[in-house]
Amino acid sequence: MAGQMMAVGVKRGASPEFGTPTRLFDADVLPSQNPSYTRNQYAVTADGQRFLIVQPAAKGSIGAVTVVVDWTTMVKGRPGT
Repeated sequence: MAGQMMAVGVKRGASPEFGTPTRLFDADVLPSQNPSYTRNQYAVTADGQRFLIVQPAAKGSIGAVTVVVDWTTMVKGRPGT
């Protein structure tokens, strides 16, 4: 379902068996024509207890982006390096 995270039980075997889908929660994860985009919108921990979901930024909330090149040179000689 678009906009919902679902779970389905799976019994492994030569012929896998799939359970009934269960709704977990609503999310801004929508199907896409590009499967790699849909697949990369979220990640789930191995135990299935936590989700990291890419969300669109609120309009006007994006500030400046700073890219630091060769940052390892900046930290050389500092304690712990």
